[in-house]
Amino acid sequence: MSDYNYGGWGHYGFAAHAGASNDLDGSYDDFSVGQVAGVVRSQGVPDDAHLYDILFELSDMATGAGAPSAVSFYLARDSAGTQPLTQVHTATIVKALGGASATGGAHALIQADFHSTSGVGPTAYNTLYVIARLDTGTATPNIYLSWRS
Repeated sequence: MSDYNYGGWGHYGFAAHAGASNDLDGSYDDFSVGQVAGVVRSQGVPDDAHLYDILFELSDMATGAGAPSAVSFYLARDSAGTQPLTQVHTATIVKALGGASATGGAHALIQADFHSTSGVGPTAYNTLYVIARLDTGTATPNIYLSWRS
């Protein structure tokens, strides 16, 4: 596939974040999304792209009365979250059934254009940041940000 846009969104991919144990909780924290060596086909976000959607795969979730029911997040250019790219989104967590009740996920459409402010070329990629928190409890997130360029 080409990294160039020939009159349409011809190139697509996803940036990823592979979580550490229980690093998503009730406080806003930053999670970098880009190319992750252990996530096949992941890559950074091109310098000119349409940010399409985001998927949170959650494991090690708190269960019972302290179980989370929603994740709130926004995308930013910086890890401090002071250069936001989107508004705050809140997505409902769908929990797995049965014995896997400590796992689940959330999905949200982003639908935002991203244009890099740094001097990168058509084959350079950027790391973006997901600033996220749970309404309650803790979980380990794997995060996938889909884009088109």
